[in-house]
Amino acid sequence: MARVLHTLLLFLVRLALKIRVWGYWSLIYGYCALCTTAALLKLCWNIVLRPTTTFQWGTRETPPACLNDTSLGTHCYVRIKESGLRFHYVAAGERGKPLMLFLHGFPEFWFSWRYQLREFKSEFRVVAIDMRGYGESDLPLSTESYHLDYLVTDVKDIVEYLGLQHSMTNFL
Repeated sequence: MARVLHTLLLFLVRLALKIRVWGYWSLIYGYCALCTTAALLKLCWNIVLRPTTTFQWGTRETPPACLNDTSLGTHCYVRIKESGLRFHYVAAGERGKPLMLFLHGFPEFWFSWRYQLREFKSEFRVVAIDMRGYGESDLPLSTESYHLDYLVTDVKDIVEYLGLQHSMTNFL
């Protein structure tokens, strides 16, 4: 009798746990389905009301205010002789301090380093670069121009430029 009661109790506990887990995941997937349905209904409503402007690409007249925040540094440009491309970068910190260079990856731009620019500008000359084809830097002519050799050459040339500027200000 005790064994049957034990088996029955164990069965009921396992069943309750399975129902609880099933209920939890039902709530999660139900909420996701509800959000997806709401988003699709909103999209359909926009298509009905404004069919020509729903998927239209819009360009900004002015950049967002956060991109012009002077506490992040000054916006500068350098044209690299080897590639002929113009690179945008944001620099902060005193020129005499050691250089700390921030390079972003795909699909970011210099703004990804905003917290580091603020944090390290008191101890370093911090520079966040828009790599070729990103942000305000020039777009190369072909996709072959994104090979690692070209990117390394860009960084080398920019560091040399920043070093030249650094030594020129120390000289003056």
